[in-house]
Amino acid sequence: MPCPLTLDGWLTFNEDRWNVTAHRVRIGLDESDKSGFIAVGYLDRKGRYVLPPMNPHWPVAFHPTPTQIISRREHQWLENASNLVEHMLAHGTRGTVALPPEVTDPRPWVWAGFQVRALFTYYIDFPYEVRQAHSGVRKQIRRAIRSGLSARPADRAEDVLECLYETESRQGFDLQLDHETLKHGLQLIGPDAFRLYVCY
Repeated sequence: MPCPLTLDGWLTFNEDRWNVTAHRVRIGLDESDKSGFIAVGYLDRKGRYVLPPMNPHWPVAFHPTPTQIISRREHQWLENASNLVEHMLAHGTRGTVALPPEVTDPRPWVWAGFQVRALFTYYIDFPYEVRQAHSGVRKQIRRAIRSGLSARPADRAEDVLECLYETESRQGFDLQLDHETLKHGLQLIGPDAFRLYVCY
């Protein structure tokens, strides 16, 4: 499956929900054997790049030319990343614009005056192998199973919302989700990519 953040349905969901315009950005890649970027960003009403809620980062894919020479690959990265930064500066940005964890060299953004700092996320390969978890986590899983708890796809969207609303109330945040929003996401993206899970 391609990155879910690049699916047409996800882009439409964000446009409908957050009043933004999805914009696929291509840097380079127009000629054969040329390196470049493909990224997906979102423009607000003023044409500035923003990161809509519930998006962990912009999906950015770097495509170098086939080479084993590290310095050549690094040069391609810096050239293309600098062009992406120029594109971002031309449009302007508002708020945090997070890049994916694969972006390990943020120098072009630093050189352009962006405040660069680390954010954190997790990638988990499914199916998840519980034996890879920390022993303390495995202990909590065994305790949950003994208590009759089971995490699985949600029977109803309302079950997801009940859990979210309780967590929002307790922790003081608002994801701005409701039944219609979840239903719309499922219609646009489909259950294979827009997955709802609950612990029963």
